[in-house]
Amino acid sequence: MARVLYDYGYAINPDGGDREQQYSCDLHGDGRDGKASGRLYPSSNSTYCFACGRARDSIAFAMEKEGLKFNEALDKLEARYALPPLPYDANDDAEDDRPESIADALAIKPATFDEESERTDKFLRRVTASRSLSLDVTLRLWSEFDRVRHGVSNESWPDDRAASNMASIRGAARTALGIDADG
Repeated sequence: MARVLYDYGYAINPDGGDREQQYSCDLHGDGRDGKASGRLYPSSNSTYCFACGRARDSIAFAMEKEGLKFNEALDKLEARYALPPLPYDANDDAEDDRPESIADALAIKPATFDEESERTDKFLRRVTASRSLSLDVTLRLWSEFDRVRHGVSNESWPDDRAASNMASIRGAARTALGIDADG
């Protein structure tokens, strides 16, 4: 992340090691930041801008800085830094029976825990890809999802307990997204 910021012209020492650094972020307001509102966190390879109120990784930064789509930013960073391309499956982008929106995905009522789990997984993938929620909220939802799946597979949780926990994940997501009704 330090190298990415440096290459975009920010006053960052690319060889700063594990030291956190501040920089003037131009991704908010009129693009002129008179204060060092951005902070580089080498330990997580991310930044946070206190004026924007946003955490960003290298991909998100390139997307916003250059107005790129996710795959375009990935391609650009891979080429710029001679990185091997990430594995890609053309079926990942295939249009299937996915709902049009996150609200629509939440409105579908699955019949079994496996369907509930699959729906929640698809929902979390969509939220993650769209960056609809902050990083900490998204990670908290994924962590809870993994905890429930672990409980079902390794601790033989009953379906009703697991379903109840999946419902709480949906509830937290609804609240974070500002969606009133759940399916």
